[in-house]
Amino acid sequence: ALAWAQTQELGRSDYMNNVVAVAKASAWDHRKLGLGASIISAYQREVERELRSAAEADRPPSQHFGEVGDRIELAGQVIFVRFFDGDYGTRALVKILTDEGNLTTWWCSNTSKAPEQGDTVTGKATIKGHETYRGEASTVLTRASLKVVVAE
Repeated sequence: ALAWAQTQELGRSDYMNNVVAVAKASAWDHRKLGLGASIISAYQREVERELRSAAEADRPPSQHFGEVGDRIELAGQVIFVRFFDGDYGTRALVKILTDEGNLTTWWCSNTSKAPEQGDTVTGKATIKGHETYRGEASTVLTRASLKVVVAE
């Protein structure tokens, strides 16, 4: 994330100008720590944008698939992972773009089993429901058992 921030162009926004300046600094004082920590989130958002744009090129809009309660086979690329703290611990919001071009959403309660952004995964999951977020259809999954596919 730090190497990415150091190579960004100036002029995109005041925030990005400040990120570049902090990333290129040899040391940070207490006033720059917050901005320095935000570099990780900015990098994750940029990776997500790149993964989405590459995956969405020439593909039709996402559609809901399956019936609630169906156990399905799943293969796709993880395009989004974020961690959230709650009353029962930390859980991960994982969004997967299937090989068919449909978006899935899965709340992973065991964060040690959450895949990383950019991973290709396969496995099984149960359809919990269907939702639309910001105009994009997503199939909500539960009880997912996914494995990361290692490129050879």
